[in-house]
Amino acid sequence: MSDVLFDFIAPYRSAVNTTDAYHRLLTLAILAWNASFLSAKEQREMVERVVDGGLPSESEELRSGLKQIVYEMIERKRTHFSEYRRNIIDYELTDTGTEYRLAVASTAEEME
Repeated sequence: MSDVLFDFIAPYRSAVNTTDAYHRLLTLAILAWNASFLSAKEQREMVERVVDGGLPSESEELRSGLKQIVYEMIERKRTHFSEYRRNIIDYELTDTGTEYRLAVASTAEEME
């Protein structure tokens, strides 16, 4: 799953240039990945709760932009990664100085 998540975030990796930014990208990606297994209504509720709850002091414009990215990622998951049916439960990101290494933990059972 580490390689899969790394491929999943490929279109967005060029926008990150710090470890903190990479962590933020991975947080959005995992939100999108796990939300992709929910109904449309549950997805909206989850994305709203996480983005608005996690960034209450940020502008509505920023929160709206982040939500849009998450919805794009949900569509990317469905379109290009539909064969992967496990929730992502944790990750570890290591900056080696020349590259980032990603280790991902996922559920043992596949989602329906």
